[in-house]
Amino acid sequence: MALNIEVKRDILFAPTKHVTHWALNPTYTSARGEGMIMTVTETDGLGLGANRYMEWEQTSQRFRSRDGGATWKPSGNPTLHWMTALRKKVHVGYGGMWAYWLEPRSERLIAFRSRPLFSEDFAKTWSRFYYEVSDNEGVDWDFRRPIIHEGGGCDEEHWMPDFDPDHHAAQFDQPHAITLDDGTLLFGFTVRTPRYVTRFFRGRWVECEERMVWKASEGITVPESVSSTGPCEPDLLSLGGGRVFATMRTQGIPAKKVPTTRQCALSTDGGRTWSVPKPLKYDDGTPVWVPAAISAFEREPGSGRVFWFGNIQPGPVCGQIPRYPLTMAEFDPKRLFILKDSVTVIQDLPPGAPKAGDPRKGELGRRYSNFGHYVDRRTGEFVLLVAEEPRVTWDDYWSDCIRFRIKLKP
Repeated sequence: MALNIEVKRDILFAPTKHVTHWALNPTYTSARGEGMIMTVTETDGLGLGANRYMEWEQTSQRFRSRDGGATWKPSGNPTLHWMTALRKKVHVGYGGMWAYWLEPRSERLIAFRSRPLFSEDFAKTWSRFYYEVSDNEGVDWDFRRPIIHEGGGCDEEHWMPDFDPDHHAAQFDQPHAITLDDGTLLFGFTVRTPRYVTRFFRGRWVECEERMVWKASEGITVPESVSSTGPCEPDLLSLGGGRVFATMRTQGIPAKKVPTTRQCALSTDGGRTWSVPKPLKYDDGTPVWVPAAISAFEREPGSGRVFWFGNIQPGPVCGQIPRYPLTMAEFDPKRLFILKDSVTVIQDLPPGAPKAGDPRKGELGRRYSNFGHYVDRRTGEFVLLVAEEPRVTWDDYWSDCIRFRIKLKP
């Protein structure tokens, strides 16, 4: 039986023509207050068309809210996205979006992101992760600090084990950071070797040193027969007692008609090591079919029930589309299954919206993916911030950022 939900939608950002906004990584800035922060990316297609996407203008900017996410205002100056910076031949480019984590004991706010450094010949990039600290709920930030694995001879150049900075790249956009029982931050990221490998960083605030101490995890891989690229973009769920469950975006192999699967793995030591990945399944043992896109866990505060948000499909697909409908389903944290009868549509493809077809022809369809998400402290609603892209066609790139408020009904 589908979930009994009430869905409200309104427009968070209604941009001008050719522009869309992505509202990513929303986070509360204190343990009990109404303050929030997120990163907003503005993409201006300039009417150039989908085939000239490298010429689009992109910037990112922090936004803050004082009323629990009801209204948002920009904070600080916009930053060029890496794609725009590269086209303009700026050697230092912007990488992933700023993400945020509230340290539970000190209530310091930690911002972290990935950032590539471009070489002068633009033949390769060098990946770096950085973090900043705020003592006043994200109003002001201290200096940028590199994230470096503690120990093992790692330094600012060779900043984590089993990572070659001259041949590997690492990045995250929506790391879905979680807090473990002992107050440790855990977030996932993607390493390209050139195949994708999923890894995680554990971060712990050391009060006497006023800094974060970082430890990188082992990597998660899948066989080439399972995916054309490998696992990436993980989401995380803390199960308590150091147990953590992760699912990962893993594209199939369209040329060989190998379907896309959401691969999952379990850690019993707080994200340091992981089990051999396997496909995410329903409680009846059948696969959960999704496109290669992000998904997210959220836990209902009152009941502790866990829900999974993504683009669940009725049957297998081999690539990254379609990314509709937008769906949710209940997850069993004991058996580690999706409850099949609970799959519920939040937003289906509306009349007149572009449908997915042949990706080789650019027929990507409307996408309801790459959403920011949080649980509203006052109402208990799940909130998804979704760029409803595109309005009409990818050649006339333009979309609203929709706020979905989802309430579970008795």
